Amino acid sequence: MRATRDVAAGAPSDPAHGAPPGAVLVLSGADGRVLVEFSGSSPADGFGLALAFLGDTGGDAQPELAVGAPFASDGGRRDGRVDELSVPGGQRLRSLRGRDG
Repeated sequence: MRATRDVAAGAPSDPAHGAPPGAVLVLSGADGRVLVEFSGSSPADGFGLALAFLGDTGGDAQPELAVGAPFASDGGRRDGRVDELSVPGGQRLRSLRGRDG
């Protein structure tokens, strides 16, 4: 995200209607074009339902974005996941999983 205040928009899937996995689009604040797109891994995980701008967490002068997938499952358990994504590079830096309570 640059000084023009780019925007991140989440588009979580709707598994009840057979939708594809969710997505997150980072749009240019200057002209609205898509700068980078991230895709979820499963239609049922809700990828893109929650977003948070993290700033530069890696010390590389590049912004990161946290994306929630609250219904992500691992081995049949729906424990949720948060992915840390590099905005300009489009890479998934790490994933943090929750636990069933």
